[in-house]
Amino acid sequence: MLSVTTHGTGTTSVTNLTGSIDLGTITTAELTIDARGIAQSGVSTVSGASSFTSGANAITLDQANEFTGAVSLSNSGANNVTIDDANDLVLGTVSIAAGDLNVDNAGTITQTGVVSVGGNTVLDNSDGDNADITLANANNVFTGTVTFTTDTGSDISIADTTAFDLGALAVNSLVVSAGGDISDSGVLDIATTASFTTTAANGNVALSQASDIDGALSIATHGTGTTSVTNLTDAIELGTVSSAGLTVEADGAITQSGAASITEDASFTNTDGDNAAISLNNASNSFGGSIALATDSGSAVVLTDTTAIELPSLTAASLTVTAGGAVTDSGTLTIAGSTSISASGQDVTLNDVSSTFGDLSLVGANVAVTENGAMNLAAATISGTATFDSTNNAITDSGTLTITGASTFNAGTANLDLDEAASNFGDLTITAAEVDVTDAGALTASSIQANKVQLTGGSGVSATSTGVAEFAAESDSGDISITNTGGYAISDFASTSGITGVRFTDTDATGTITLIANSPLTINAPVDAGNGALQLTAAGSASTDDVTINAALSGDSVAVSAGDSIAITAGGVTSSTLALTAVTDISLDAPVTSNTANLQAGNQISLDSGAQVSSSNFNITSTKLSVDSSASVPAFNFSGGAEGDPSFDRNGRVQEATQSDWNSYFRASETIEIAYDSAGDVVLDQLVVSLISNEASPVNSGEVELEEEE
Repeated sequence: MLSVTTHGTGTTSVTNLTGSIDLGTITTAELTIDARGIAQSGVSTVSGASSFTSGANAITLDQANEFTGAVSLSNSGANNVTIDDANDLVLGTVSIAAGDLNVDNAGTITQTGVVSVGGNTVLDNSDGDNADITLANANNVFTGTVTFTTDTGSDISIADTTAFDLGALAVNSLVVSAGGDISDSGVLDIATTASFTTTAANGNVALSQASDIDGALSIATHGTGTTSVTNLTDAIELGTVSSAGLTVEADGAITQSGAASITEDASFTNTDGDNAAISLNNASNSFGGSIALATDSGSAVVLTDTTAIELPSLTAASLTVTAGGAVTDSGTLTIAGSTSISASGQDVTLNDVSSTFGDLSLVGANVAVTENGAMNLAAATISGTATFDSTNNAITDSGTLTITGASTFNAGTANLDLDEAASNFGDLTITAAEVDVTDAGALTASSIQANKVQLTGGSGVSATSTGVAEFAAESDSGDISITNTGGYAISDFASTSGITGVRFTDTDATGTITLIANSPLTINAPVDAGNGALQLTAAGSASTDDVTINAALSGDSVAVSAGDSIAITAGGVTSSTLALTAVTDISLDAPVTSNTANLQAGNQISLDSGAQVSSSNFNITSTKLSVDSSASVPAFNFSGGAEGDPSFDRNGRVQEATQSDWNSYFRASETIEIAYDSAGDVVLDQLVVSLISNEASPVNSGEVELEEEE
């Protein structure tokens, strides 16, 4: 037994012993022992550094020692080393070839040199003081397992140049760095943060025990190293994570406080039945491969990526995606609540035909979304084109839509209702049963296939349609132009809180309203051009090119053209100038107020009982003219048109007119021939006199021929 006492700075050095040594009580400033086996039966108190070397033999320092300075330990072979300390322990250079290292002390465990252990390592400082273990030298080598026995409030930091396996551990925080794989053979219970780093190019982190990490989990692997953290019994917060691949499985929410940089595939699962969220919302995230998400149907999912995102099949309560690249889908998305996809300047393509969403909010360049259900657009800012397909379900909006490029909305047999006043669209292509669209600017729709259509523009409306039965439109200013490949009606949708007819809402508007049908055009609601012009045209097949006006027309100028006939049955016309042009007939049975009114028909013009005409310049051109006895018509200029001399049938005032009536109604521009049959009761002598003799200043010196028809 060797017992030594020195004082002050006195040191002790016992070297080159050929046999083993048993240390008794030693008190010294520094201690160096070199023997062929080292044991002790007394306490060593060393105020400075200590060094123990035993060759191919064990070192056993199992007393309540007091090593104040660093302790260096060295042996060879499969020989174990044990060291105890009553307080803090500082390890110097430790080299144990194949044996185990057992450390037991009542304070912190730290190091100043490299620790290399060929066998297993046990580090025990569970004295109740929550002392830390810090063995973070990057050159450490722990070949076997490392077991920590420490207090739950302790912080552990350890580094290893080889693979590192963690036994069961309950501590405050944990930091592990390894040159190989990091694994766990025991349950980890970490009260706060945990950090795992592999320094080798292919080192993996694989933690599969039913562990619980209450703070942020940070991971860094290199090269092809992947990370798998599964079977977690609680929620997990991801700190900074950098890895080739990432798999996370938790029994609670998956969130993050640091960025994730994953070069390959990533998978996140928390199907615990608690509807816990998956929220990966760090603005610096980068997912280079596919992303798999598995959560409860009531969970909220948030995903942020600086690169492109391909969304997998997912069932969730809500979905929020922010991407620096394109957003696509590779499976069905079933989102019960709000869905927000933001990819500014990038394309968004969600075209799985089975997907369903709650309210959609979209930001992107070119956006295409297909939904197997009713689609509601809560907000959209789209710099390119947009395509929305609801597979025969309604499409609505609940917020402002700003779409710069062409937009296609396909509601199939269902309705399209986009009535947000602040929305702006590019050119619209629409397929729906009923359509209601509002554009704060100029609304342009180059193709509409629908039954009923309401269009509202801030600075104009231009629409081309196929098969639309009913239209209504309004705009503050600009022009309104509606062209349909078939016939259509202008309708009143006020009963459904919609638009009535066609009009400019700004009373000072001076634009033009143009309504064109390639078959019958029917006006069942007022058309008001204000101070602007109104043009109505039916220009398809001649036999069906009728214009029927059952409601009021108004504008500074009104022009109606029909390939067949024009019928004004109600409402009437108010304008500065009026031009009615029909290939066949014109029938007027409603009031007309116009400074200048020109009526031209290839066959007959009928001024029916409701024709109450107020005009200072009333001109009629037709082959036949009929004026009802109840009509009120001012003096007018008459021309027989291209057919030649006019011929009047036996209807209305023409045959029954008195002298004053005749002078009031007719100013003929050419020879007039009045035809009647022998059954007529027409007084003509006074008529002839009044036309030729009694008129002080005859309008026309032409002839009046009277011919009786047999």
